Amino acid sequence: MESRHSQLLNIGASSANYRRVGTAVEQKKIADAFLETTDEKTLNSETLKDLGMTYNEASFYETAIHFLTLALKTLETDDSISREKKNQFKTECLHGLANCQREYGNNDEAVLGYLKALDSLEDCKATLPETSYHEIEYRIQRDLGIGYLKIKAFQQAQGCFVEAQRCAAASKKSGRFAPVKSYEGLTQVLFNNSPDSITEGFQKLNEARTLYPPEERENSMDWAAHRYHMGRALQSAGDSVSALIEYAESLRLRKDMIPQQEIGLIYRHNRTSDSAEAAGDVCLELNLFDKAIHYFEIAKKCHEALHNHFMELKNDVVVENISKKLAAVIEKILSAKNKERDLEEKIAPPKASDSTVISASRLGLMSPKNRLPQKREESVTDSTSNDKRMGNSSSN
Repeated sequence: MESRHSQLLNIGASSANYRRVGTAVEQKKIADAFLETTDEKTLNSETLKDLGMTYNEASFYETAIHFLTLALKTLETDDSISREKKNQFKTECLHGLANCQREYGNNDEAVLGYLKALDSLEDCKATLPETSYHEIEYRIQRDLGIGYLKIKAFQQAQGCFVEAQRCAAASKKSGRFAPVKSYEGLTQVLFNNSPDSITEGFQKLNEARTLYPPEERENSMDWAAHRYHMGRALQSAGDSVSALIEYAESLRLRKDMIPQQEIGLIYRHNRTSDSAEAAGDVCLELNLFDKAIHYFEIAKKCHEALHNHFMELKNDVVVENISKKLAAVIEKILSAKNKERDLEEKIAPPKASDSTVISASRLGLMSPKNRLPQKREESVTDSTSNDKRMGNSSSN
């Protein structure tokens, strides 16, 4: 069985570098080139696992599921790998498969998968080098925390992010600390346990912001996520204007940063729709209806693309979930359009009618000797009309 490929891939490279898009793309290109000249039936379980995790990092989840599932199956009969290594590879495969389920929107199933991966990791504790152990544990704890956050299990999520920070410190990878600090801060704000806890949550979010080097930000998926986290926290705290700024920036980053071909369709549309729909929601709160419609239309296109993708895969469960999201965002678009129309009708100037025109007879101007100069008549009429318009405006 083939094993040389494992030395070419670095499945932890992306998460060690603020999840830099370019790193994930480079690793995927290595995997693609390798598979062009290799029969996958000849690959051992380690190589299959590395391929699966690589495609997982690049967000090609169907391909990731294929290789990770094949790796687990091959582990059972692969005599070229020690029992200790088999435990490690099983752990990584379970983690990768749980990630795919989370991106499919199956959050409960994903959480169960992460917990299985943590249990499996325990079997590796005595044999794995400490640094390797902490690197694997970091990735599982981070993603388990995200899974808990998705199902609003805030206390469990916060515990996972604290553990992930411990692992980041132990593995001495600075690029891994900022993302989980950001997630912990967001979780603390959303948990809304007390005013002091919310304040502390914002402090952690601001601390996380300082940990991202400026030169990394335009290419970091974690930085884009952090801007989204800050938006959610600010919206939760009632600061819609500041939240909109954060959401809009996270949307810009995600649209500009995530290439449509090199990074998987599911990740791109999931993240873009998150930012766009959140921006639309705060625009509704601010009565910026045209902007809300603009952002909701972006989210709608993302949901439609995902719906079509999973229809092709014949994944009925995911299609049903996305259909609900699509219906919800269409309802938001209609609501924003209705509110925009109502507002336009409310502020529209009144139509001219006979009752708003001051007749000459009421002013006593019918007889030639009493008629004022034409210029004066226009002045009175204009002034009266202006007074009425101003009166109408103030009542609205």
